Amino acid sequence: MAKGKGEDSPPAAPNLVKEILCPQLFLAMICGGAFAYTVAQPLSIPTVTAPGIKKADVPDRGVNPSNIDSDKIFAQIDAVDAMVLLNKGEKEKAIQAALEIGKSREKRKDPVQLLAAGSVLLTSDSKQYKWKGNTLLEKAERVAPKSRYVKLVRARELYKQGRMQDAIDEYQACLNLSPEDWVTPRLELANLFMMNEEGLKAIDMFKEVLQLKPEDPRILKRLGITMAVNSDHKGGFEKFIEGSRIEYDKPDYNAEVQTLVDKNAGLVESAINDARADVEKNPDSVKKRITLARLLISVNRLNQAKEQLGEAQKRRETDPEIHEVLAECNYRMKLSGDAEAEFSTTARLEPLNKPAAPSTKVYLPTWEDLHEEEVLEKEPDPNADK
Repeated sequence: MAKGKGEDSPPAAPNLVKEILCPQLFLAMICGGAFAYTVAQPLSIPTVTAPGIKKADVPDRGVNPSNIDSDKIFAQIDAVDAMVLLNKGEKEKAIQAALEIGKSREKRKDPVQLLAAGSVLLTSDSKQYKWKGNTLLEKAERVAPKSRYVKLVRARELYKQGRMQDAIDEYQACLNLSPEDWVTPRLELANLFMMNEEGLKAIDMFKEVLQLKPEDPRILKRLGITMAVNSDHKGGFEKFIEGSRIEYDKPDYNAEVQTLVDKNAGLVESAINDARADVEKNPDSVKKRITLARLLISVNRLNQAKEQLGEAQKRRETDPEIHEVLAECNYRMKLSGDAEAEFSTTARLEPLNKPAAPSTKVYLPTWEDLHEEEVLEKEPDPNADK
């Protein structure tokens, strides 16, 4: 795969205060139309760029610690205080903690801190905080320009924002830095292609991943759904059933199910009891009911599984995963007509399940926003206090 380019220092950008007084620049800022996001250049004010314009991959002076080149980075992000608070449901405190990271010169040198803070801020309803979140994620990439994991985190956040083409570009940049046998970003990009109605690209990528993981049931099922989305309903259903059969006959559990089984020392009954108790505590959680249904299917309690899926449908009828699991359940009950009908519904709903596109009313960073970024990007003068 292609290697990252060497790091070249970019030319210094002009000073904000001088430029803002320039009449031509001031007029351009007023008339320039809607801007999407700000990219902080090293030692300079961030550059506001219009939607769709691809920014140069400018390396930043900074650190590239070894911990960002392994999957341990995800646990490290979750351990950052701002993310801990968010996961505990204390969103306002989490956002304040993320803003503090954004104001700390020292923490802005650490891509893990930047990724955590940026991701937390993107959960805010404030357009200003979302702008700041994207700015910190872009900063993380410049601090660690050759880290595939940093790019993967950013690609996922772009997808959550509904910035589909930006997410695709970021996944492809991630793959350019990745070994050819790294499945995770390839699977996620294949799913993104499917939701973006680029069916042939999605099918090609799923087949590429299957060469790395032959007979992986979940990849087979996703390929089947993608084939149906791309108008090959019969072939897609056959591929889907092939994957479903492998998944439950091995057994080879879904990731959420496997996590529960592992927590219960491999005992499926104990995992079912835990999942059921979790549903009782969170009756409106569609995801928890789907997980319980998958566990019940694995021990052939198919009627109980369908009950859970029926309750999930009452809460979110358009969730394609509900219909996917119903298709598997019906197939195992030898209700092939019902199974195919639910599979068809899954294929119909999948492209509609992508995040909403971002608002066209984007946040225009204020002078204070830009000035704060400029100040934080500048190294303090060591002779200032002498």
